[in-house]
Amino acid sequence: MASIVRQISAVIAMTIGGPRSRFWGSITTILSIALVVATLLAFLAMSDGFAKTVAGTGSDDIAMILGTGSEAELNSTMSSEAVRLLEESPGFARDASGRSITSPELYVVVGANRRAGGGEANVSLRGVTPRAPDLRPGFRFSSGRMSEPGTTEDDRGSRRQREFKGFDLNSELQLGGSAWTVVGVFEVPGTVFDSELWADLPVVQSLFNRGPSVQALRARLESPASLVEVKAFVASEPRLRVDVKTEKEHFAGEAQSSSISSILAGRFPSHWALAHSLVRLTRCMRLSKHAVRNWRRFVLSASAASRPSWEPSQSLWCWLFQAALSAPAPRTCSSTD
Repeated sequence: MASIVRQISAVIAMTIGGPRSRFWGSITTILSIALVVATLLAFLAMSDGFAKTVAGTGSDDIAMILGTGSEAELNSTMSSEAVRLLEESPGFARDASGRSITSPELYVVVGANRRAGGGEANVSLRGVTPRAPDLRPGFRFSSGRMSEPGTTEDDRGSRRQREFKGFDLNSELQLGGSAWTVVGVFEVPGTVFDSELWADLPVVQSLFNRGPSVQALRARLESPASLVEVKAFVASEPRLRVDVKTEKEHFAGEAQSSSISSILAGRFPSHWALAHSLVRLTRCMRLSKHAVRNWRRFVLSASAASRPSWEPSQSLWCWLFQAALSAPAPRTCSSTD
């Protein structure tokens, strides 16, 4: 019994005393693992937040029509002739004048300045018609009004004012090389539309050189079961090369594509490179220890060996780790450690 206690005491003493004799190696190991965990948690938080927002968007009685093979609006294209044909489809709800309740839309990405830090970030600008609010359940203006057709007026979602400069009501902002005036603030609570900018469709088509084409057509269905009639009409019309699904199905697919696996696969390339570098560092702690003890010679040799290019959009951490990983490694460290 006494020998077992002595053995346990010896192991504990060795474990506690180890970090003191290998201080820099232990610190490097702890920091590397902490950075990997922090990066993974950030990815999970972004994925979960986006998925929850998207899950609250969409309706089963609204048809979402995109170009064939397009999973997202940015990748879709649809001619004005296709829009005219689709507006005659059976299964769509119609107003008092007998016109189908549809909304052709164009989706572009523009840059805007953040309030915090002043950096530039992407914002969604949607070209719409006056029918667009009718196809967003819960839509309402909290202040201001709908933009006038044929003008460079726009409306913004309520979330944008808190995040970006120049989005206050009646303020002027530069988007795509043109001056726009914010005339309305709208809300579509719990949906992704609450973070968009809306402007007149023909004006967006003209200023962003998109011609008469659009990217999506939303249409109110007579009932969720009416989607079958719409699909049958599209299948019978050879001039139509589009995919039809409910808006709920469309955003369910968007939520699926925002999973952690797709994020790590390339939605955020600079962060993926950082995460990949961190994982490799944890697999080769001897290289990390060597870098800490000989940091000046290590960084100089890494720069001379690879000189990885660094862009402003890429994190400095990512660049440094890319340089470190491409530097000559000590002979005691293999890539399979």
